[in-house]
Amino acid sequence: MKNELTCGSLPFGFQLMPDGIHLEPHPVEHPVLARILELRRNGMGGRRIAATLAIKGHQPRGAAWNHGNLQVMADKRLAQDVLGGCVNLMAPSQLR
Repeated sequence: MKNELTCGSLPFGFQLMPDGIHLEPHPVEHPVLARILELRRNGMGGRRIAATLAIKGHQPRGAAWNHGNLQVMADKRLAQDVLGGCVNLMAPSQLR
């Protein structure tokens, strides 16, 4: 990711900048994304991540957290981190 929207929907945790092209961290979703990645790095599966987010009151974009989508999203983002293609994420300390 080059911090630009190329096609499709906005990735969770980001919003469009005023120029309508570049991405910036979403003030509410970005810390949640960091927490999702932290939980996945610690070996938690999608179902437990979804349950943890729901218990903590974090709202998804849709009706409910989808455990399969959460796990796939986290695995893709973590793979990007390893390859150096991911935007640095803010610390999720405010979510604990």
